[in-house]
This record gives sequence, structure tokens and C-alpha cells, in this order.
Amino acid sequence: MSHRLASTVLALLLALLLVEAAVAQERRSEPLDFGGRPPSQIEPGLLLVVPFPDPQERLERLRELNRTSERLSRALREIRFEEADGGVRVRLPTSTPDEPERDWVLWRPRVDGVYEPIRQAIEEIDLPQDSMLVLRSGRGPSVPLTESETTLPSRGLFARVEPGGQLKKHSVRLDIRATRVPVRWDPQVSAYAAELVLLCREESDDLDPITLPRAIELQFLVEGSGTVEPDRVRIGGTGLGGNRVLFHSDDHRQDARIIAVSPAWGEHACTLEIAPELDRLAIDFRKTAALGLGVEEVEVTVERFAEDGRPWADDTPLTVRLEGNAGIFPAQVTIPAHNSQAVSSLRTSGFEDIRLKAVMGSVRSDAAALALRFPWLLLVLTSVFGALGGFFRGRHEGAEAEAPAERRRRIRNRSVFGSLTGFVLVALVALGLNVSEIDAPLVLSELGCSVVAIVGGWTGATVFSLVSTRLAERRDAPEGDPG
Repeated sequence: MSHRLASTVLALLLALLLVEAAVAQERRSEPLDFGGRPPSQIEPGLLLVVPFPDPQERLERLRELNRTSERLSRALREIRFEEADGGVRVRLPTSTPDEPERDWVLWRPRVDGVYEPIRQAIEEIDLPQDSMLVLRSGRGPSVPLTESETTLPSRGLFARVEPGGQLKKHSVRLDIRATRVPVRWDPQVSAYAAELVLLCREESDDLDPITLPRAIELQFLVEGSGTVEPDRVRIGGTGLGGNRVLFHSDDHRQDARIIAVSPAWGEHACTLEIAPELDRLAIDFRKTAALGLGVEEVEVTVERFAEDGRPWADDTPLTVRLEGNAGIFPAQVTIPAHNSQAVSSLRTSGFEDIRLKAVMGSVRSDAAALALRFPWLLLVLTSVFGALGGFFRGRHEGAEAEAPAERRRRIRNRSVFGSLTGFVLVALVALGLNVSEIDAPLVLSELGCSVVAIVGGWTGATVFSLVSTRLAERRDAPEGDPG
């Protein structure tokens, strides 16, 4: 009866252990959540214009800029200004069979000041003196900024009577120059900052400043992250000083597409690439307390942050050095490319609380603390259930007519040996040795260590019984008997 009861108890404990193992496996299959801070990922839908890492694509963009400038320069040479009664006469080139449709459009101001396109069939128009026309490329908006400066594909045209009495044609262009490209963090304003300089220049590169017949009005819009201050600019003439606007952004995850909108000059865009740098490191344990004496292994997360305080998923890996006062841990951890964090592990040792830091050059993280506890409950459960396994094994063996005193002695010995072997088996599994199919974290649970200890106690007592019987047979065997 006692033998069947022992077998039933063992079967129930093993069934409970298998159920817990299945639940733990299901939990491990779920994605890890490190305190609500998953590796940051750039959302492609927010990047309206990206830089050009491909050299061939970059070359094509530059060629398109050159082609646009050549078309506008050719059109500027072909447009003529002549004196007329009370104003000027503008003669436009006619289309040729080789160029049935012009790839540029001329815009003129109406009486109310609003610009309108001139029909291409018109070959000449009369305008008041000092009226400024705008010549736009018919190929759409400007090419995004590829270097620190770009020239808008529009030209301002006007004629003015010089002091000598001659009518002189002026052609001006508008350049946008960005300082600090790519855009980097400015600690004075606590943001990624750059300055956009707007330069109005004459095509002849004449350094003498010219007052425009009509100021160029620009409004700045930002797609992506950031703001431009001021968002409206009036440019009244040419000169080296230019107008300046400041771009600020507090989010490194999105490059900024800045659009300059003008009623006359059209819509033009440039892209500013934001280049963050490592600002700080953070290290954290997956739990706040663990069992000491090397019993438990704890996961550690190391995360990198940019200057804006957001996790930084850089496109290059980062190797971080770990420093701690106790525990067994790797000397270095590498954060993979396109990820903001890496996961490593630490094996406890001793009883002293562990403090761990991540170091990269002059950047040091705050210390992460892990409190260690003495594994009292683990020791008690392994000893008790190991002894219980040895006890069941001692009651299972032996002859029916065995003396009670001998039976009690055998059960006592099996219980003591079972307690030792149960503890040793639990310790080996907790240290990661592959002595069973049970994972170490599962063994450290109350049910896991109890089942492993009772199985280890039963098995250890069985081995002890077989060894003891074999040794007794050899000792009692007559000399010369090979048995």
C-alpha cells in the first residue's frame, strides 16, 4: 500500500512540473518587454525625404540640378528687355521644332500684386518699369538639398534705367545655405539646431547690392520634426548678409523636410539630416532581487540614448564595457546595429548586493542595483524533499522478515543520502549543467526544486543501495572467489 502511495505522489508531482514547464515555454515564446522601452524603430512614413546614401543616386540628383540651371540660363539669355513708353517691353523666345514646349514658365504680377503665368503663345508683353517677373522651371519643385547649399530653380527678372540712361536687365537667384550639416545637438537651446541663410544674388555675381522692385516673400513649413523661426521672411534686395532663420528639432528619429513657399517663386524643398550622438547609457536588471551564492542568473539590459533623451537605434553597433563590484558577468556587451539596447546575463555570487555600470569612453551609466538574498527556502525544500525521496526508496526495499531496527536504520541512511543527492542535483541544474531537461529558472521555483529534489533523493538512494549491496557482497565473499 505504501509503495503505491509513493508512486502516486511522485506521478502527481511530475505532472505538475510538466504543466509548469509548458506554461514557462509559452511565456518565453512571447516578445520581451523591457520596461515598456522596446528598441526604437524609425517609422518610414514619417521620413518624407531621406538623404542619399547611394552614390549613384546622389550623382543623378546633382546632374538634375545642373540641367535645371542650364535650362534657366539659356532662357535668361533669350529673354530681351527693351524700353517702351512709360515702361519696358519683354520679348520672349518662340518655340522651335526642336523644342515644341518650353520647360520654363514666366510669371508676372497683376494689378493686385498676385502673380500669374504668362501664356506661352505670347511673344512680347509691356510692363511698367521696375516690374519683376519670375522665371520658373517647368520640371516641378526644386531638387532637395544634397550638400550645405541649394539654388532654387526660379529667377527674378526686371529691368532698370541706369544712371547713364541705359536700360539694364537684372536677373537674381535665391540660394538657401544650411550651417552645421548634418544637424547636430546644440546644448544652448537643448535641441538639434541649424541655421538657414537665404542669399539673394545677381546672376552676374555683381557684389553691389540691388534693391528689388518687389520683395520676395517666403513662408517656411516643416514636414517631419522641428520648427523654423521665423516662419516668414521678406527679402528686399541682394547682398552678402542675407536673411537667417533658425531650425530646431527635439526628435532625432525624423529628418526634417523644410519647404519654402512663395506666391511668386513657387514651392521649394530641402532636407536636413539630423545626426544624433551618444549622450548617455542606461543599465537595468530584469528583477530587483535574486538568490545569492551563484544560485540564480539574472538578465541585464543595456540601452543607449541620444541627446534628446530618446532611445537611439543607430545604424552601427556599439560595444559597451561593464563594471561591477560582484557577480559573474561578461566584460563587454555589444548593442546591435539598428537597435537601442542589448540583453546580457549575470550570475550571482556571495551575499553582497551587486551594483553594475555600463561604460563607453567618457559616458558612464548610473549604477543598477540588485539585492541578493540567502537561499534559505531553497535549502530547506531541497533537503526536506530529497530526504523524502530517500525515505520512500528506503521503505520500498528490504525483505519482509527484516528486523524493525535494521529497517529503521536503512530508512534513516537512505533519507540522509537522499537529502544530499537531492540538494546536489538541484544545485547542478541551477548552475546550468545539463543534467535534466528542466530549465534552471523553473528549478528555482518552489514546485520545481521540490520535484527535482525528491527525484534526486530517490535516485541517489537507489544508487547508494546498489553500491552498498555490491560492496557488502565483495566483503563477505570468500578469498579466491571471483564473484
